[in-house]
Amino acid sequence: MAPLLGRILDDEIDPSIVISHRIQISEGPDAYKKFNESKEDYRKVVIRMH
Repeated sequence: MAPLLGRILDDEIDPSIVISHRIQISEGPDAYKKFNESKEDYRKVVIRMH
């Protein structure tokens, strides 16, 4: 895991290409439902706390 993190921090790899959705914490239950039902092509979700 450390080598991967190093490459991300050195801007050699852009992890954002795997992120399909960015949501607020309040949207979590609805997003989980959509992910669980395979709706809207949810792959990797980033949940913002604020």
